[in-house]
Amino acid sequence: MSGDGTAQRESEAASPAWQEGWRFEQAFAAELVQVRAARAWLREVFSPACLLRDDCVTVLSELLANCAEHGGGGQVSVVVTHVWGRVTGMLVHHAAPTARVRLPAPGVLEVPVIEQLEETGRGLAVVVGLCDGEVEIEQYADRTVMRWRLHDSCACEEADGD
Repeated sequence: MSGDGTAQRESEAASPAWQEGWRFEQAFAAELVQVRAARAWLREVFSPACLLRDDCVTVLSELLANCAEHGGGGQVSVVVTHVWGRVTGMLVHHAAPTARVRLPAPGVLEVPVIEQLEETGRGLAVVVGLCDGEVEIEQYADRTVMRWRLHDSCACEEADGD
C-alpha cells in the first residue's frame, strides 16, 4: 500500500465485521511539527468507538517526538494494524541512530529532579506502560525499528475504521 492512508482488509470471508481488520501506513518527516499531523492521521483512521485509539495516538506521538528531538532528522514510516480487537504498530526511523535506546522496565519510572523531566526517558516509560512491556526496538546502521502492541483488547464493533 502507498502512503496515502488507504486501508487494506485483513479478514476471512466468513468473519463477523468486528473480527475484520485494517492496516494503515503513512510516512512523516522526523520533525516536531509532524507529531500533530501523525496524531490527526491516527484519529482519522480509528473509529471513535475504539477504546485503544487514544493509547495508540499517545504511543505514536511519543515515538515520533523522540525521533524528531533526538534522532537527527530523516523520514519515519508508520504502520498501524487493527485485527481481532488488537492494535499493533511499527515505526521505522530512516536515519542512522544517534544514541543507543534503552527501554525502561514496565512499571519503573525514576525522575530525579523536576528540571530533568525532558531528558529522563519518561515518554518511553509511558509507551512501555501502555503496551505492558510489549515494545521492541531494533537499531541498525541506517535505521531504527520500533514495534509495539497495546495490551488491551478494544472489542469495538467497527474495527474497519469507518
